[in-house]
Amino acid sequence: QRQMCIRDSSSYLEDYFTEKGCSVLRVPSVLDNEELAPDLPVGLQSSAISVMYAGSPAVKDSLGVVLDSIDLLDRDVLGRISFSFYGVSEDDLLHYAKKGAALPTCVHAYGRVSRKDVIAALKNADFTILMRDPSMKFAQAGMPTKVTESLGCGTPVIANITSDLGEYLVDGLNSIVVRNFSAEACAFALERAASLSVADRSSMRREALKSMRCGLDYRVYSVALDEFLCGGGA
Repeated sequence: QRQMCIRDSSSYLEDYFTEKGCSVLRVPSVLDNEELAPDLPVGLQSSAISVMYAGSPAVKDSLGVVLDSIDLLDRDVLGRISFSFYGVSEDDLLHYAKKGAALPTCVHAYGRVSRKDVIAALKNADFTILMRDPSMKFAQAGMPTKVTESLGCGTPVIANITSDLGEYLVDGLNSIVVRNFSAEACAFALERAASLSVADRSSMRREALKSMRCGLDYRVYSVALDEFLCGGGA
């Protein structure tokens, strides 16, 4: 019987390889919490909400849905949220936006930056945002490292559920779960974020970090991995 340890993966691939007769250990997208080591603020001071995205979207991350959702927000909500995009330029965002649409003044593109700068921005953001098309196989097969990294920085996530994210994201606790893959649902989630008090956001930051430490730090899986590799299977 073949052994297979699949990392940064999901139950979708676990089931696939199990059906092929493999002995499988699934390890989600894990990181070292101590490397991220966030300094959580005692209390956030600003009533404004900062939402960020970091990465190279290619076909994986649906920035078009995010930008369309921003267009649906009313002026009052837009006045309380700022959006920062790292890894993409303004021209990139215009490519993902509706044809001929200009970017709102609350949207800022920073292009490619160092990982150190991304982590610093993550720690200072109120939320990260990630939308993926659940009908695409890659969205179900792989678990996004972006989510683990965000939670490990104490930053809650705004995302729709793909892959095994439903095992780690709890709506209203460490995240705001987008109910479906649409600009309308994403806009509603952003409106919810904008309505949160400073105390609510501080609580969500603590829960985000706790959920990463308890379920997505590599140490959680070290014993199971060692037994799997040394014992001939799970």
